[in-house]
Amino acid sequence: MKEQMLKVNCSFCGKEIECPRDMVNTEKHSCFECFEKLKDNWSDIEKSKIHIDLPPEKLNEVLPEVLTDSIVEEIFPQLWIDKKTGIKADVQKRISQRYIWCRCICCNR
Repeated sequence: MKEQMLKVNCSFCGKEIECPRDMVNTEKHSCFECFEKLKDNWSDIEKSKIHIDLPPEKLNEVLPEVLTDSIVEEIFPQLWIDKKTGIKADVQKRISQRYIWCRCICCNR
């Protein structure tokens, strides 16, 4: 079943855009052109409060950046929390192995 779309106006230029019914009460709405112009001026919190009318033909262009941002901002910090002790221990082990290897080479000369 296709999501019901409503007409709203871009909060920045007034252009008529489409918005899913469940996002109609979003704080602000932005056409893709305004989003492209203004996105670097907005904080992540502000971006999360804006509905962006993303044309289907722009999806392939925007999706990699969105996924990368999601990984960097959400997934990596949690991964670091979960795995940092193991990662630190592995790094210490590798440093120790290199030190021992270097000492062996130096002592055999």
